[in-house]
Amino acid sequence: MRSGRRFVGMATTLVAAIALLASCTSDGGGIAGSPTAGDAAAAKVTFAPKDGATDASVTEPATITVSGGELVEATLTNPDGKQVEGAIAADKKSWASAEDLGYGKTYKYSAKAKNADGKETTETGEFTTMTPAATPRATINPGDNATVGVGMPVSIKFPEGAPEDKAAV
Repeated sequence: MRSGRRFVGMATTLVAAIALLASCTSDGGGIAGSPTAGDAAAAKVTFAPKDGATDASVTEPATITVSGGELVEATLTNPDGKQVEGAIAADKKSWASAEDLGYGKTYKYSAKAKNADGKETTETGEFTTMTPAATPRATINPGDNATVGVGMPVSIKFPEGAPEDKAAV
């Protein structure tokens, strides 16, 4: 009888040990503790110029980039609400403006990106372009559609005086 009880006790201990080990393994089919589907980090959207920037350059394109995913939508709108021309790159990692920006204007970004699991992230922001101290204006003679003779000189007059680098003009 003792051997029967001993056998039942050992069998019970063995079943309990197997159950304990089974509860410690991953059900994701991978290594215990490894990321499973749905655990991918959210896509990170970055704006250039940065959100809230002032005195942003009008000669550099505005860009939207994403890491850890791809862009689904990207827009930049001017103060009138009109979208600035631009395109998402073929690799869907960035967007860049394709037209000149205006001086002293506030532009608004909007971007939607998704990570490897398809989880979407939406970011918005805005920046303001620089306002120049002065904007030179030149007067050109003869004017548009004027009929002139062969010897008529073309002249450009600057109200602020002659430019320092005449060759550049």
